[in-house]
Amino acid sequence: MKTLAIALITLISSSTVFAHGREHNPPPAATVSAWQAEQQAINNDFARLPASEQQRIQKIHAYWDAQSLRENQHTH
Repeated sequence: MKTLAIALITLISSSTVFAHGREHNPPPAATVSAWQAEQQAINNDFARLPASEQQRIQKIHAYWDAQSLRENQHTH
């Protein structure tokens, strides 16, 4: 379970970083479709986790979102 949770966090985080690292050109439709399919798979895997594990992951994600926000406030 912990490995799945770590994988989910990594995928969610990497997709967020990937989105911010792009130029202002829209991605091709195939890229969007692939990303949407990946996100759906992540959501499906997440939904299969026990509620306590989902809450633990959400807390970790919220912590890193807050850290990122603080960092962005200092650099922009």
